[in-house]
Amino acid sequence: MADALLDTTFFIDIRRGDNDASAVWSYIVSGQMAASYCTLSAFELWVARGMSHAEEVFYGFAFAFLDEVPVTRAAATQAAVWLRELKTPYPEALARDALIAAVARERGEPIYTRNIRDFQRFPVRLVRY
Repeated sequence: MADALLDTTFFIDIRRGDNDASAVWSYIVSGQMAASYCTLSAFELWVARGMSHAEEVFYGFAFAFLDEVPVTRAAATQAAVWLRELKTPYPEALARDALIAAVARERGEPIYTRNIRDFQRFPVRLVRY
């Protein structure tokens, strides 16, 4: 288990040089904090962005410091239950957030994110960096 599961926005923010994300990142790199990421975040980064080779290298380097966590069947089932309970149509991005949230809950890790609005729909611990 890690101290935090980093969501996709965290990686975008460290790439952009966001001060708050960079402060968290310095704790991770120095070994003061253990963190993980859901493999779905790698998918979101590669799909959603016209990614340059430099960005691919950057994200690959960042992922090397972290525990890689796949989406399990149990997490997928939990995410589906949460989404069904919303009883309204939801965008695909929210489905991905539900999967990441279910992975974090399964592991007992808080999600470090700026995307509080979407993640707060799910019963997980959130930390805004």
